[in-house]
Amino acid sequence: MPGITADLNLKGIFRRISVLFIFLLNCEVTVVGTALGEIKKAFPDADPIFISLVYTFPILIMVFMNFLVVPPLAKRYNKKSLVMFALVFYILGGVGGAFVTASIFQIIAMRTLVGIGAGISAPLCGAIINELYEGLDKKNMLGWANGVDSLMAIGFTMVAGVLVAIKWNYVFFVYSFFVIVLLMIATSLPSLPAPAATNASEKIKMKLSYNGKQTFKLILVCLYDAAFTIFLVVVMIKIAIFITDEKLGDPVIVATAMSTLTSGILVGAFLFGLTEKLFRRYNLIVSPLLVGIGAFIIYGAGAITPVLIGCFIVGFGAGINLPLVQSRGLAIGTKTDGTFANAMVIGVMNGGQFLATFVEKGVGLFVEPTARNLMGSVSIAMVAVSVACIIYVIADPLKGVNASPDTEAIAEAV
Repeated sequence: MPGITADLNLKGIFRRISVLFIFLLNCEVTVVGTALGEIKKAFPDADPIFISLVYTFPILIMVFMNFLVVPPLAKRYNKKSLVMFALVFYILGGVGGAFVTASIFQIIAMRTLVGIGAGISAPLCGAIINELYEGLDKKNMLGWANGVDSLMAIGFTMVAGVLVAIKWNYVFFVYSFFVIVLLMIATSLPSLPAPAATNASEKIKMKLSYNGKQTFKLILVCLYDAAFTIFLVVVMIKIAIFITDEKLGDPVIVATAMSTLTSGILVGAFLFGLTEKLFRRYNLIVSPLLVGIGAFIIYGAGAITPVLIGCFIVGFGAGINLPLVQSRGLAIGTKTDGTFANAMVIGVMNGGQFLATFVEKGVGLFVEPTARNLMGSVSIAMVAVSVACIIYVIADPLKGVNASPDTEAIAEAV
């Protein structure tokens, strides 16, 4: 879509902001985690599993939507319409939780709508960026999308904390913010119709699916994404337990550590475009290596200061990684394949969050799975991932399989 990359007038700026806000739905499904303690008090007879499902069930729904629903929908329907449809579900499910307080099952039902909305919209963010922007501008937008997400996550968590302090079900009013996002999408995002398979006038046919090598490369990207996410989430889950077990601080210190990690994600995401210019293909190695270094610093920490330093380094590596994986996945096929590629990346990322739960049992086969030993295990695992990436980047066995500029030009013309 020519001209949009350089479009920096007021309309273009609002377009950029609206695109960036779409990605918020990917992580704000978990903002309700702030209220889980109070929800447990409100439903004392509820099974702890159902209390946890208030947090995790939307993510399960997202995995299903990412893999099985979004790719075929994007082939048939306008992406703008899909995002607006998803936002309506997201808002109804999110805000609706404030009004269905009779049972835990009603809340979980509302959370299902949240998962449907987030599961449709989150993969479309990267796909929309892929269609509207080019080159470094595209990579910057992918980084900014994750950076804005991290920045807003901090703000939403603070607001959620205040609302929970008033009344536990008020936390769901946080989702009313997305009414503004819906209005911005409706007024600022251009129409993005489903791709046509042929050019009627010139009879030029264009493949909408990957060839064998491109499919294999996308699988490799997803495997990397899964490994990275699994071990990253272990750090995010266990950092609070580490600080508590090692008697390094109270809940305020734990919150500070989590905020430091989130701040690292924010900085890494916003600087992704710069790291791409500096490290180019080797950026694939930098991200897991940073997480490994940060986890190792936490592993050896005996005071809170090195823990905070390690948290920031882990966050910085994580902030680079998601736009990195998205950009690598999007580059494999043509623009018409962008929705499928991004859906796979986001789906694998969400699935990895659940697989992270089983790392503790795996580590327990070799050493006692204390929080400290888990940090050491993550460090070793991330170094192993980095070594595998070094071998891949140097060998470059799939060089030249990405969509060619000529193919891209045909994709835009069709």
